[in-house]
Amino acid sequence: MAKTKENKKKSWQENIGLYIFVGILIIFAGGLLLNVINPERKEPKVNIKDSKMEKSPVIVDSPGTLVAENIVVNSRDEFISLNIDLRRKLEGDLKALLTKYKTFKLMVGINIETGNSNRIRIRDELIEILCSAGIDAKVGAVTQIFSQRKIVPIRISCHPNCPQEVFYFAKDLAVSFSGMFNNEIPCDKGWILQQEKEVRIHLNGTPRFNPNGTIVFD
Repeated sequence: MAKTKENKKKSWQENIGLYIFVGILIIFAGGLLLNVINPERKEPKVNIKDSKMEKSPVIVDSPGTLVAENIVVNSRDEFISLNIDLRRKLEGDLKALLTKYKTFKLMVGINIETGNSNRIRIRDELIEILCSAGIDAKVGAVTQIFSQRKIVPIRISCHPNCPQEVFYFAKDLAVSFSGMFNNEIPCDKGWILQQEKEVRIHLNGTPRFNPNGTIVFD
């Protein structure tokens, strides 16, 4: 009897390594089975506030300023062409004026003050947009002083003897261009060096450009 117990003890001591190995296999197999039964894993939560993703800027109706959340970017001196979507909208508004004013040919001349090459580029862009919409546009005067009155950065004028309908067209033209310029565009009948049925746009201010090509005159 004692010999049998001694043999069993000896056998257990000899096989202890095997028992440990089998135990490790059972634990490993149990882990694999758990992953199969419950495959969902917890992913680390991402704090959106800490993300470095850039936000799209939002244009606000503030002259010369592009505003994004917590970011203010000043407009630049370098010429920037008008954004294609804004340009298409402007051309559509101008084409609507052709339908509204059918009784006379719409003619627009653009005068600029010397001393700033960007005014020339704005003039050329305006002529291109007006012509694309079907309105007759041309280069006007290039001078240093337009009149003795207080100069405004941009204005639209008609001949003092122009038909009232032409003056109405000038006012509608100012409204159409309000999406391109961040300045108020006054209209008057004080420019005599033009035809009675012609409208003139006068560019005098120093232009600055927002990233979408809209303009603010200093």
